Amino acid sequence: MKKIVYLLFMIVITGSLNAQSPLKSGFQIVVRHGGIGGLVGNNAVSVRISILKDSATATEAVYSEEHKVTTNSNGLASLTVGNGSVIKGNFSVIHWGQGGYFIKTETDQTGTGTAYITTEIRPVTSVPYALYAEKSGSSTPGPKGNKGQKGQNGQNGQSAYDLWINQGYAGTKGNYISSLKGPQGPPGSSGGYTHYIGEAYGGGVIFYLWKENNGTEHGLICSLEDLSYTNVDSGQIWSNINNAAVDLSNEMMSSWDGNQNTEDIVNQPGHATSAAKLCQDYIGGGLTDWYLPSIDELKILWQNRFNVNKALEIYSAFGLLDRTSGFYWSSTEFGAGTAYSIGGWYGEIMPSDKSAPLFVRAVRSF
Repeated sequence: MKKIVYLLFMIVITGSLNAQSPLKSGFQIVVRHGGIGGLVGNNAVSVRISILKDSATATEAVYSEEHKVTTNSNGLASLTVGNGSVIKGNFSVIHWGQGGYFIKTETDQTGTGTAYITTEIRPVTSVPYALYAEKSGSSTPGPKGNKGQKGQNGQNGQSAYDLWINQGYAGTKGNYISSLKGPQGPPGSSGGYTHYIGEAYGGGVIFYLWKENNGTEHGLICSLEDLSYTNVDSGQIWSNINNAAVDLSNEMMSSWDGNQNTEDIVNQPGHATSAAKLCQDYIGGGLTDWYLPSIDELKILWQNRFNVNKALEIYSAFGLLDRTSGFYWSSTEFGAGTAYSIGGWYGEIMPSDKSAPLFVRAVRSF
């Protein structure tokens, strides 16, 4: 007797329209067995993207397109919204400034495009100024107006030297210039730093420096190695609590204080495992005050990755920040089921599903 095995797919859309123009927005898709099982690698699926207007429950789309994508060995596939096979409408003429829009994602696990199911509907929360500029720039300019009459010349003003003389002072222009100079001040500090970006220090590599008003020097340090890898065996999820916000006030967690974010994540009721705890438990260079970086700290690390990698190439053969696929977790939450991550190759920032296994790099400060 033949056995029929059903594979349930969960499509996690990690792209966002917040940070880029709706024209040709990048999406990434992670496919899993049974929605929560292992990743499905090297599998063909169909994805239908629709743009809804005014309501997430709208029955008619103003635009829709279809994509044929294939997951890689890690269950990851990419697509570009606005670059698929058009089913309905014209993406380039959507009036994004008129009313609210929603992006609807449907998937067909067979890859044939005949058995779609809805996987997600989310709002398009912002439209960049560049898109408005593109639309407004297409208008026809009006006729050039007539040249106006030339105005009368104004009275000659007095020079600074004349005003100085009028105030009762006497002397040449050289005397006036000399009078503008104040006494010489005390010599200033060099303004230099004891440490430098790319220095092996404090159990890792320094990737940022700053000073307090009193001159006290501080910095951020990244670990010499990744704490997790994006594969089925060791990729780290953001948190086992993947459907409830850490911030109960429904406000965004800090974009810059990763240390506080890490404490909040680990102390969330019901917490058992997370990328934050992985960093908090890490011991690098004999130090234990590591944490999961915020999205701002992660951006700075990525901006300075050349200096960091030059040091890591010497001190840590397997610790380079040069992942060609996949994303690194930040400790900054995006919503109840998503948190911000940064792309390992181009450094793009987008919200990822909290249950997705991504890279983790720990940081600490001094």
